[in-house]
Amino acid sequence: DESDNCDTSLDATYSDSVAAGSCEGEQIITRTWSLTDDCGNTTEKTQTITVKDNIKPAFTAPSDITIYAASDCTYDAGVGVTGDVS
Repeated sequence: DESDNCDTSLDATYSDSVAAGSCEGEQIITRTWSLTDDCGNTTEKTQTITVKDNIKPAFTAPSDITIYAASDCTYDAGVGVTGDVS
């Protein structure tokens, strides 16, 4: 909401400063709003906007497999990971 005792045609403007959040994909936006009337009177307000990732990761489990042991009874059942996963 914008109001002034003398000016009825007010238009707010803003500028953003963006910083990285605590996890990948998260951003903290500091938005500074400014409003100036015809007499040059200015007021500023700051708003914080936090952009968070709230979507759970998705995956498809691999198919069941059978691993045959080598002649010395060893086998490799290691898991390979690809993509941006930790």
